[in-house]
Amino acid sequence: MKIRVLRTALILALVALAAFFLSPSTGAQDTQQVIPLANVDPTGSLTIIGGATENLIDFGNIGPGTTQQNSLSLGVTANASWRLTVTTSQDFECTNLGDAGYGDSIPSTDFVFTSSGPAGPTYNSSDTPFRTATSGSQTTDVVTDGSPVQDCQVDVAYKLLTPDVQPAGYYSAGPHVYTLIVQ
Repeated sequence: MKIRVLRTALILALVALAAFFLSPSTGAQDTQQVIPLANVDPTGSLTIIGGATENLIDFGNIGPGTTQQNSLSLGVTANASWRLTVTTSQDFECTNLGDAGYGDSIPSTDFVFTSSGPAGPTYNSSDTPFRTATSGSQTTDVVTDGSPVQDCQVDVAYKLLTPDVQPAGYYSAGPHVYTLIVQ
């Protein structure tokens, strides 16, 4: 009998607890919701990873009627579609006042580049002058239609043809400004 009373008491206690926890609350209840949002801006980075020494691409001593090649490797990281341009503001000109060629320039068609890299983007694969205008700045596409990428190496091959009758002197093309545009 004692066990029956204990079992009955235990069952009543369990029913009371269940009723307490499962019964509707007598207080008011209200809910709110929020939706977290973030807008990730298009970003990218461009670095020189090879080919330039102290930001110079030096063709060294070059004779008339010869072709010299050099290259520049750029590292590109972009989290959205991208393109790479180069802007120049000066032809390959003799800028040393004491040189015989002072004021002369190497024709734009004789100072060209191509670009290459991994599959995906569209590279400038034919010889393209860095500059075709004789005044002002000119911007030329190096790479177009790039997809998001991490550590992509873009190689820019420079080619300089010195005409057969080019006056002696120290020639410089002025700065080439590479710009990564992430869209």
